[in-house]
This record gives sequence, C-alpha cells and structure tokens, in this order.
Amino acid sequence: MYPTLETLLDFLYEPETKKKLAIMKTLQFKNDWMTLEELHSALGYTNTTLKKYLNQFKKTSDENNTFSIKEDKKRGFFLEIKNTFEFGQYYRDILFDMWPVQFLTQLILHNKVSKDFFPLEFFISESTLKNKIKEFKKVTAFFGIDLKIRNGFYYLKGNEANIRRLSENFFWEFFKGNTWPFKTIDEDVIMDKTESLLQKAIKPFSLIDKRRIHYTLAIQEIRTQRGQFFEVNPTITSYFPILKPFIADMQQNQSLFPSTSEFYYFYLWLATKPRFYAYFNSSMRDYDQCDTHIQLNIRILEFITQTLGSLNENNTTIVFNYLFSTHMNLILFKNCRVINDTKMNFFNKKNMQPFIHKMLSLIEEDVSLTKESRAFLSYHYSIILSVIYPPTIFSRKINISFCTDLEPLIEAKLLHILTDYFSNIVNVAFYSGINEIDEPIDLVVHTALNPSDFLTENVKDALYVDTRFLYNRNLSPLLDLINQYLSNEISDFSHS
Repeated sequence: MYPTLETLLDFLYEPETKKKLAIMKTLQFKNDWMTLEELHSALGYTNTTLKKYLNQFKKTSDENNTFSIKEDKKRGFFLEIKNTFEFGQYYRDILFDMWPVQFLTQLILHNKVSKDFFPLEFFISESTLKNKIKEFKKVTAFFGIDLKIRNGFYYLKGNEANIRRLSENFFWEFFKGNTWPFKTIDEDVIMDKTESLLQKAIKPFSLIDKRRIHYTLAIQEIRTQRGQFFEVNPTITSYFPILKPFIADMQQNQSLFPSTSEFYYFYLWLATKPRFYAYFNSSMRDYDQCDTHIQLNIRILEFITQTLGSLNENNTTIVFNYLFSTHMNLILFKNCRVINDTKMNFFNKKNMQPFIHKMLSLIEEDVSLTKESRAFLSYHYSIILSVIYPPTIFSRKINISFCTDLEPLIEAKLLHILTDYFSNIVNVAFYSGINEIDEPIDLVVHTALNPSDFLTENVKDALYVDTRFLYNRNLSPLLDLINQYLSNEISDFSHS
C-alpha cells in the first residue's frame, strides 16, 4: 500500500523546528495552563528543551502582537492567541522557512535546484542534502515523477500534469490557503482571473474551493511562464468541444494562458475533479458525440442498476458524474495514486468484489488496464457503491447488545451515537439488554466481570469494556473496538 501524502510530507520538518511547533500546537490545543511536567508527559521532551523553546516564544511574542506566552510559577504556561488568522500565518511562515520545504518549493516551481549553491544558501552541508534526497524521491515517486541530477542540478522528470498535481497538493497541505506562498505571482491578479474563469459556473463556488483554485491557477501560470507546457494527448483534445459551454468568451480570456491547450486543460482539470464536478456538470452527460469512455460509463451504470437495484434521477447523475471524473483522472494524470490523506475502509469490500470485477471487465472490453489502474478503479468503485447503496445490499445484519452499568438515559444516548456512526456503512443494529430481542445476538458489550452471564444460546460472543470507554471523551477507543469486531465478523453475504 502506498504511504499517504501526510506521511510523506512529515519528513520535511527539521527536528528542531518540529519540536518547537509541537510545543506550540500542544499549548494551543490545550487552551489552558500547562506545567512543564504536563508538557513533558504529552511530548516527551526534556525540561531543558521545553524551557529553551518557551523562552523563544516569549521573546518572539514581545515582537509579535498575534499571540503571547504567559508564565506562572504554579500553573505553568499559557498560550494566548490574539488573532487566530495572523497566528496561522506566523505558524506557516515557520514551516515555509525550513530548508527541506524550500528545496521542494524550488524544485516544483522552478524545476531545478543547484547541488552546490543550495547548501550554501541555507547553511547546511552537502551530505545533509544528499541524505535527504532518498526521502524527496519517495515524495516525487508517489506522484509518478522521478527526481534526477544532471550537470550539478536536481530536476524533476515526468508527466507535466503530475508535477503540477504534486505542486497543488504540496502547497495546499502546508498552507491550507491561509498564506500566499507564490512570491512571483500577484495574489490580487489571480483572484481577478479566477472570478473571470468561473463566471460560467452553474452555481457559486465555496470560499474553500475558490481558494484551492487560486493556488492551482498560480502554479499553472508559474509553470507556463517557465516554459513547462502540458503535452495534450488526443484523448484530452477530444473533450475540448464539451468544455466550450463553460468558457464565457475565449478571445477575452485568451491572455490567461500561453496556449489554447493550457486553457482547456485547466477547465478539464476542474470539470473532472470530484470536488469541483458539480459546478460544471450541466453538459458533460448530454454531449451528443459520446466517446468510448462515456459509453463505458453508461454500460457500467446499466449493470449497476440492473444488478443492485434502480436509482432515482439524482443518484443516477451522481454515479455517472463520479464514474466520469474517476476515468478522466486516469487519462488526465496518467497516475493511479490516491492522494487522499487517508483511504476509506469499506466493511463490505469483500462482498462488493464480484460486482467490481464485473465493472472492470466491462472497461477491459475496450480499454486495457494495468495492475495499478485496476487497484485505483477498484477503490473508487467501492466508494460509489458504498455511498449509493445501503449496507443491507452487501452484508447480513449484525446485532450488538449493550449490558452495562451506565445510567439508562446515558446508555440510550450512546446507542443512538453508535447507530448514527455505523448504520450508513454496515448492516448493524444496537440494542440495550438481551431479554427482549427475538433475533440471535452476535455480540454483547458488557461491563460485568463474568461474561458467562451473557453467553446464552442466543448470544454468539461477548466483549468486556472498561466503563470509562463508554463516555463521550473516551468514545474513540470504543468505536475502534466495535470497528475491529465488525471488520472481522463480516463475511461473504452470498454464503450467509
């Protein structure tokens, strides 16, 4: 399994900076006084290290009116944030100044970094940079890009779409839109251009989505200014007519990009991202000259509805749009990596496999798939089947009963929370007690010391939990226990 982007970016932290930011984040999360002992218990750093950075914070806060560090002999230390937004800027500026972040920044925005001059610029040794190259290669390989060295320069080699994709994910992961890290691009100009680009959208963009587009458009312009153009393949070119309705006035906006292909590519990027698809879906399905991929989507949709059950008009549109964006991302990026920070876990994945294999076989009647492509599509098909169809389609019902020493009203509230949490993803029912349940009980969650009290003929298994697990602030461990039980218990629905 591929590592997540979050895991890959973690190595960019310099050890000393990571300690500094960890202390700051701990104080921010606590939002209360913390003693040195409490900080040591939470982070594991020595008192000497903690005092060193806390004193740095106090000195910095004297020069920075966005936060202050208060100290009290008995209560310890308290971080007061006076301006949340400005504090976020300050925090991310620290991230941006770290040399590994600067290396990756220069690499993806300028496409080359000097092997000799970069260490001098950031006061590091050549061996320090060399030792980090392996980890940089892991990040670039995650996006299907090679990190090479030639004539004393490190540079990226790979599909241009993937290099920009790395840029978009890297800058958003680090700065989340709070900071404008593109010094050579005027932020106000990008914001004006974005408004012009999106004037044909069928509904207003959210502020977060619009901010993502600001970042993406800035990267687009930086790359094209330096001569890094897309290589537009014939498949993508065939979609240009579909995109014309989304473009308000081609002549007026032509100056936005160096070439027509760049312009169309940016719209195709928007129109095929699940996050943005809803803004541009008015004409995609109604396009008269349906090509191979759209025809395949229609066949897959027909198979799903005939096999698993019919869908209403809204869900039909959702499935078609999701299939279209998933298949176009394969074409667009030539890359099967899933960039989500975490992959969703599907309880019913095993039971979905026969349906997913059939969907893949429909694709392979016209389009050959690599092992990686099959894995990519299998994951995304699992998402759509889980979202559109109820869990009763793919698994038998699992009954879980609670026999605890909680107050009845508190236990009822807990069962309501568990039902809300699990019922949309797995076919499970939660009960209180065992006496009035007609169906066999798969699991009794109890707080008694003797499980034999519950292991009757009607009960398959029992799980003892500490009462402390049952309160809201400790709900996560309980969810993990039930999650693990359900993952182990669900078997092939066809044989149940």
